[in-house]
Amino acid sequence: MHGGKERRARRSESVGHRHGGAGLDVAQNETRRLQIAKAFSEDGVAYSRDAPTKFSEADGSVGQGAEDDTTPAFPKESKRARQRFVARRHRFDAGIACGLWGFSTLAGGGIHSAQATTNYLKISDFLFRSYLYSRSPLDLGVPMSLFRLDASIRKEGSVSREIADIVESAWREGQPDAQVTRRSVGLDPLPSTAWPLAVSAAYVADADRNEDQREAAALAATLADELIDAEALLFAVPLYNFGVSQHFKAYVDIVVTDPRISGAAPERVLAGKPAVLVVVRGGAYGPGTPREGWDHATGWFRRILDDVWGLDLRVVENEFTLAGVNPALDEFIDLAKELRRDAELLASEHGHYLAGVGVH
Repeated sequence: MHGGKERRARRSESVGHRHGGAGLDVAQNETRRLQIAKAFSEDGVAYSRDAPTKFSEADGSVGQGAEDDTTPAFPKESKRARQRFVARRHRFDAGIACGLWGFSTLAGGGIHSAQATTNYLKISDFLFRSYLYSRSPLDLGVPMSLFRLDASIRKEGSVSREIADIVESAWREGQPDAQVTRRSVGLDPLPSTAWPLAVSAAYVADADRNEDQREAAALAATLADELIDAEALLFAVPLYNFGVSQHFKAYVDIVVTDPRISGAAPERVLAGKPAVLVVVRGGAYGPGTPREGWDHATGWFRRILDDVWGLDLRVVENEFTLAGVNPALDEFIDLAKELRRDAELLASEHGHYLAGVGVH
């Protein structure tokens, strides 16, 4: 649990950092916050509580709690990437040392020339392999895999899907045949009875489980396998009615019944895995707005993905997506377009992060 807090602390310490790829900085973000807060002052007419509400996939809120600052997290090396770099550095250093030894041996003539030639070839091979180990998976053409989950109940016009498409497209650059495992829990919901059945199955011996319990446990195992087997994860989850999408909540509830991912597991099998979360909100619920604090979902998303599962998480947040849909938000259409553009740039940046670009 402390890992997530430390990561958020590092993000908060970086308030002066500027995104080279997305062209965003904290000053811009704070300016927009003030714009929104001012527009939603008591003298304002925008987004009146009495205005008709039109709930789409991005219903409800742009809200952020204190832990869910809208400042995009700047790229940082994941634990996996650091470990990979250290291992490759050690291999390369060892190769250089062997190479120097080999050349000095050849120059000294202390070993028969045939043996020296053999040693030289071995050293050259070792150095070449060390070089390969130091390259990124994209440079080597190594197949990569992505698990993508969409929780939107819409297909056409879904903002969360469109942003996630950008993440996936950036991840796929240079590897058009890369494998993607998809699960659309919004359009193809998991059975509502699966969670209680999977929970009860955990307390029954395999031989004593009924057919429904076996199917629920098998479903949980399948969902867990999809997460464990993928090298990178992408979650696109819109905000519905100010809270967590029931489809995504059901998904998480079922997944954590698998013994490999449950809280009782001896180790966190997903810890350090690179992941991107796309969160889409329809209105403005941040500091200074009438409905500040009404977003009861984003914090929960972070708790599960970052703190509980230990993913190396990046978040793309797109707000005001109902501007142009809800007449009460029409005056914010230009701001909404700007926020959408920023979210798309950040989505592309995070897609490259998933592919390992810039972290190896």
